[in-house]
Amino acid sequence: MDVIEMKGEDLIAQYKTGIRNFVGVSLSEENFRGAGLRDINLKDSVFKIVNLSNTNLSGAIFSGARLNGTKLTSSRLNHANLTRANLNFTDFVQADLSHANLSYATMTKAEFKFAILSHANLTSANLTHADLKDTILRQANLSRANLSRADLRHAILTSANLEQANLHSSDLTGADLTGVNLSRAELRQANCSRVNFQGANLQGANLRWADLSGADLRWADLSGAVLSGANLTGADLSNATLLGTTLVHVNLSNANLSGVDWTNADLTGATIDGIKLHQTNRYGAILDDVSCRWIDLSMNADRVQTYHFSSNDPYEFFYRSAPKVEVTLDASIAIDAASLMGSPKKERM
Repeated sequence: MDVIEMKGEDLIAQYKTGIRNFVGVSLSEENFRGAGLRDINLKDSVFKIVNLSNTNLSGAIFSGARLNGTKLTSSRLNHANLTRANLNFTDFVQADLSHANLSYATMTKAEFKFAILSHANLTSANLTHADLKDTILRQANLSRANLSRADLRHAILTSANLEQANLHSSDLTGADLTGVNLSRAELRQANCSRVNFQGANLQGANLRWADLSGADLRWADLSGAVLSGANLTGADLSNATLLGTTLVHVNLSNANLSGVDWTNADLTGATIDGIKLHQTNRYGAILDDVSCRWIDLSMNADRVQTYHFSSNDPYEFFYRSAPKVEVTLDASIAIDAASLMGSPKKERM
């Protein structure tokens, strides 16, 4: 599509007459700061050094537009359509993008600090190296989005959908991911220190070499997840599901695993010094070659009840399989079938 060169003042004048369709326009070095451009159609437009800060662009259409480096600080873009837009290096600081559609958009190194993206659609969006510190992404759809090396420190992503998202080497320190869907997500070498994953779905996620120290994983589902080499020092996994989870060579020192279901979890070579195991089965997990000097069995994880190992063999306390009860009979027992079925009651006359 051929672009149409246009001056900012001409666009504003036409907009005031009721015109909303500006498909394919090209704007260069224009300042729209504070303008009201609600529901404007700028599909396939090209912006070069354009200032749209504090602008009302609610419901605007920017699908396929090239807005690389555009300034949209504190602008209103709620319900806007930015599908497949090029937004590399764009400034969205403190912008309102709630319910916006950013699916398949390219936003490499874009800035979103303190922006609101609640309920936004970011399916398959490219956010590599993006700055999303303190961003609000409640119930946003980030399935299959690329967030590798993104900065998500202290971001709020409660109940967001991050299924199959790529968060390789991203920084999520202190973020709130309560109830998120991270099934089959890529979190290799991610910094998840002190992240709230309470009730999160992490089934099949790749968390190899991730830093989960101090993370809150209570009631999280990590079935089939791979955490080889991860740091879980001081993490709270109480009541988490660890069915078939790979925890080879992880550091679980002082972590809380009270009430977990770790059937078929593989902790080979893990460090588990001081882990809390109140109401956790002694069997089910693979604990070969683990490093452990003592464990905390007390109800409140206050070391009231502990167990100290006298050897390097973890199976002096744990079981390789579920205990079995065998009953040996010294003599045969005659069983009266009538007694098993109960004697029939006599009918009253």
